[in-house]
Amino acid sequence: MKSTWLYLPLACFLLVGNVLTAQTPDLGQKEEESPYPTTGPRFVVCSPTGSTVKSPLYVKIDQEYLPVRISPRFPSERVTPEPDGTVRFYENKPPTPKEAKEADKEKLPPPYMVIRIPREYARVRSICIVIPGNKPDQNQCFFLRESEFPTGGFHVINFSPTPLEIFCSLTRDMPEKGVSIAPYHRKEDNSIKQGDPNTFSYVDKESTKPVAVNYALYGPPLVENGGPLPLRMSRFMVNKNQADINVVVRHPKISYAYSIISLQYAPDSAGKPALQGQPSPRSAPRPGPSRTR
Repeated sequence: MKSTWLYLPLACFLLVGNVLTAQTPDLGQKEEESPYPTTGPRFVVCSPTGSTVKSPLYVKIDQEYLPVRISPRFPSERVTPEPDGTVRFYENKPPTPKEAKEADKEKLPPPYMVIRIPREYARVRSICIVIPGNKPDQNQCFFLRESEFPTGGFHVINFSPTPLEIFCSLTRDMPEKGVSIAPYHRKEDNSIKQGDPNTFSYVDKESTKPVAVNYALYGPPLVENGGPLPLRMSRFMVNKNQADINVVVRHPKISYAYSIISLQYAPDSAGKPALQGQPSPRSAPRPGPSRTR
């Protein structure tokens, strides 16, 4: 009987030891490399009406077609444009050619949409802002370099036809005069560059911890001699690992109102979306349309 009682604890100990050994990760195992490129454009939808594009879509990367998820707020996986500078998105995954010779004979369905990437943004880490039209071939695309709108910053892009004014402060006391953000004038290549008159950036390169900044964004008065129109008053957290961009457009259905569309991104080396599903409620302005008056 005594030997039986000694045997049972020993057996349980060995069983638990085997389970723990099976669950212990191999410290020498390397993380699987991403099949997506580490440079090239990422895509994000910005729509004042809530329109989207189909997702996922499929893009040829090397010799296979991989899913690319284009959604609002967070950029997609990276892609490498084809030699002609285009990215062809397919609604369904085409068959993967087994050999290079078969690729020439490959019969592909018509792409769901085609986006031409300017050469300046094709081989660097860039963002393509997609504003959906009624049809995929009516989408509007705008391009920016991530290095020009860096992490650790809060950025505003004015796509409206009117000037804006923004006030920023580390305290609750706002300055008497704000910074003017000019109305948008379309460029031939649809590029958005740091320092453009219709952009604003607040970048903190020194702080190692998130810094809270209060801000107020105004549009022009609705009536002559009236006060400025408040669009948004809030607080954002400047985080060295995150960039916040707010795109301001005129509301498509209310002529005197505006919509503010927010997107976030972080630097990535694997080509995958870096913030998908992990927003901090205090780190970014509220998404969606602004108040209307």
